[in-house]
Amino acid sequence: MIIFVRSFIADFDGKIKKYFALFDKHAVKYHFVGWPRGTHQKQDSADETYYSRRAQLGGGLRNIVNILLWNCFLFRTLWKKRRQISVVHAIDLDSAACAWLFAKLFRKRVIFDVYDKYTDVRHFPGRLVPLVNRLENFLIQAADLSILADQNRYAQHGLDEHLSNVIVLENVPQEGIRVPLLPEPQHPIKLGYFGVLEPVNRGLEDMLAVVQRHPDKLIFHVVGYGPLAGVFERAAASAPNVVFHGAKSSQEGLAIMGEMDILLGMYYKTVRNHLFASPNKYYEHLMLGRPLVTTVGTPPGQKVSNGHTGWALEEGEDAIARWAESLLPENIVEMAKNARSQWDQVYESYFDTHYKDIYFARVQRLANKAD
Repeated sequence: MIIFVRSFIADFDGKIKKYFALFDKHAVKYHFVGWPRGTHQKQDSADETYYSRRAQLGGGLRNIVNILLWNCFLFRTLWKKRRQISVVHAIDLDSAACAWLFAKLFRKRVIFDVYDKYTDVRHFPGRLVPLVNRLENFLIQAADLSILADQNRYAQHGLDEHLSNVIVLENVPQEGIRVPLLPEPQHPIKLGYFGVLEPVNRGLEDMLAVVQRHPDKLIFHVVGYGPLAGVFERAAASAPNVVFHGAKSSQEGLAIMGEMDILLGMYYKTVRNHLFASPNKYYEHLMLGRPLVTTVGTPPGQKVSNGHTGWALEEGEDAIARWAESLLPENIVEMAKNARSQWDQVYESYFDTHYKDIYFARVQRLANKAD
């Protein structure tokens, strides 16, 4: 059995859903061990085991005791299932260290899936950063298989690109949702955001302020969960051009985004990890054939500029306001065509060529060795 572990839930994790779909298709048994932090509570089932202690999302070092207790729970759960497990697939450092130790003690195989460099998305005292980075890089190199989210993550971690146990799996949607090519949009232009409602670092508050000042220009559809949910609920109640859909599944959220004219995915450089961002929103805008508005100086910003599939803006309300005032329907349509063309040429078969032919094949070999 393959066991997945992450200090969150799988419901809103598009990448882990792709892994599950792959194993379902090939009738491979798997189990998920997670931690429903925040407001989403979950119950154990035949395929899922959850740690029930409440903790704050994004609490940084304030969560250190909770993280230690999570690892105790995780090790105990893995030990109880040790006779069924062949491979442990651990996501991010706060689960990978425990998974690696368990695998070494009980002669199992371990996969370290690095969604994000740990110290670049969490606040650590300066003296701790080098120690945590060394631990993370040790585990990347010591795991039977490690997964990075983008080619640029080798540089972020300072790793040799020729490591035989490391592969890159971009967070490309599993199946293309085919929506009609974008007709020339009518005012107000429909702008959509689907994802975590994170304050400050995603430009959501700045975009909301601009949208509220231009009710005749933009209508803002927001799908997601997180700290800003209340902000968007209140805005939707008072502003006719703000629509808040709440949390939705991946398929539901993408269906709503397919009805938009423009997608939003900004990554302010207030978070160091955004300098190496490999967001699913980039691939989703290509698949849906909708232009993306993102941030200059980040990988998605560079990609949309090179491919003429969207706009890379400076951070802040003023830059967003200038963009909104300059929008032309014909430019939106042209960028939408470019996005769909790039999806068709580069990414449409990515799930088969990378998730199935590379990742799944490697997992099968590891499981056979463990058995």
